[in-house]
Amino acid sequence: MNLNYGDAFSKEETAPYDHFMLDALFNITGNQPIISEVNLMAKLWGKPLKTTTGMEMLFGIFQHFNYFDSEAVIDNTSKIPFKISEAASFGPGMIYKFPVVNNFVKVEQGVFVNGILLGGSLTDYYNVIDRNYNMGSGFSIKNRTKIDFGRYGDFILNLHHFHLFTWKGYEGKDLEHIDPLYLNAQGDKGNTMLTVINPTIKLNITKHIKANVEANYYLRQTHYSAYKDISYRTFETRLGMSYHFQ
Repeated sequence: MNLNYGDAFSKEETAPYDHFMLDALFNITGNQPIISEVNLMAKLWGKPLKTTTGMEMLFGIFQHFNYFDSEAVIDNTSKIPFKISEAASFGPGMIYKFPVVNNFVKVEQGVFVNGILLGGSLTDYYNVIDRNYNMGSGFSIKNRTKIDFGRYGDFILNLHHFHLFTWKGYEGKDLEHIDPLYLNAQGDKGNTMLTVINPTIKLNITKHIKANVEANYYLRQTHYSAYKDISYRTFETRLGMSYHFQ
């Protein structure tokens, strides 16, 4: 599901959340979460910048919410490649609209840097009750490139990089005599990096129907202060059809 609300460059829609973008992925297969991906970006404040080249530019402050979830992708194993969330995140960003090329090619570029106040990431060791994630804070960098080929379709490239730090671990505590519900720890002390590369091709079949070809490459690297470091790489492709409302 993709939802694009408002115009980031509008001079009339200037209130917070007058422009936001939402992408969500739902699964129908039994071995993966029902909701495996949610990406939300909302403009809180924006300032158009003048250029002499015909390019439209916008500098703004944006709020981000991102969630990537997965289960084991190999049969007969419990190894999960990644889980990460960016629950509370804010930061500056730039959006560019380049001049139209050959009267039909439109290029839009967005770059965002955020401070993550609260986030969570998969842990390979800390498993208490139903919890298998660390909590922490950090930063993220995002890039979105969209090339609109008019009546032919679109090419979109999304790049996400998250770096979360878990500051307070449980190492050295007497876990046998501490109720895990009241354990004052964020999880396994360390830090996690997750990079997501997501190219998408959308081919126009009719005015409202598109054929989609999408790929996702996930790279996770987790450093633990008290345990062996873990890294995972996984890749997926998707084929589908979409209906677009305007």
